[in-house]
Amino acid sequence: MDIPLARTRFDLFAMLVLVAYAAVLTALVVATFAFLDGVALLLVLTGLVLFWLFHSGHYVFTWSRMRRVDHPLGLRTVTVR
Repeated sequence: MDIPLARTRFDLFAMLVLVAYAAVLTALVVATFAFLDGVALLLVLTGLVLFWLFHSGHYVFTWSRMRRVDHPLGLRTVTVR
């Protein structure tokens, strides 16, 4: 018995999570501009961008691997010889 992956719901959830991550990053950038100045501002913004690139890349990599799975929940009988 195989249970197919609900692709539409899975893709919608993945899109909403990436939008939420973008909103959080935007809030962090706004807070950085409000509270920091000079070299500290540059360092924090560089760190945020690098974190965003790493995290988004990891998320998309994991999502693309999950897209290759047709039936994530499958029950199969095992024959013992």
